[in-house]
Amino acid sequence: MPAPHIHTRLAQAATGQSPIGLVEVRTLAGLVSETFLAKATITAAEAGQHKVGALLLAVLTVRDVELLARVFPRAVRDPETLRRYVAFLRSGRFGRKSFGTRPKKLVQDWLNACPVEVLRAEAFLFRPSLTDIVRFTHPKPVDLDHQTVFGWMVGRPTNVLDLPISIRHRDMVERRVVPPSRFRVRMVSRVEGIEL
Repeated sequence: MPAPHIHTRLAQAATGQSPIGLVEVRTLAGLVSETFLAKATITAAEAGQHKVGALLLAVLTVRDVELLARVFPRAVRDPETLRRYVAFLRSGRFGRKSFGTRPKKLVQDWLNACPVEVLRAEAFLFRPSLTDIVRFTHPKPVDLDHQTVFGWMVGRPTNVLDLPISIRHRDMVERRVVPPSRFRVRMVSRVEGIEL
């Protein structure tokens, strides 16, 4: 396959212009330079192509860790991309099952930069979940809020009142700790079949 065609196909995959399977994307990623791979990874992130972006990032992790460090903050913009990246990397299909020092640090930094509300909302969704990723990478919390939420995510005994105010009420409601009257009425109405 001529080089211009390879670049075109990978660019189409990154932008979502053409439906290309992940196997072909991975093959194409192995045929381009690290610089083009990095550009395609950022393009995929900007286009919202989570699977393609995460796969390209995993390929870049194996090929050029220094370039990965520059691309990672721009490529991983949400929990979904991070989860997919971790899943690809740990699958063993990219020549490694562990993170390695630099990629692990990048994931730790991302978790510490992530708002605690997002960590709380996405803690147990999908596999690997953000909780799984916290367990894999053991991020050192940058502040008390992250320390409390990381502890809560991995099951360390946590006082609900130590959680950040922005997520404390939701957690109390879900654990039925001092539920507000409005929540109680809604639950009673469901049980009794009464529409309020």
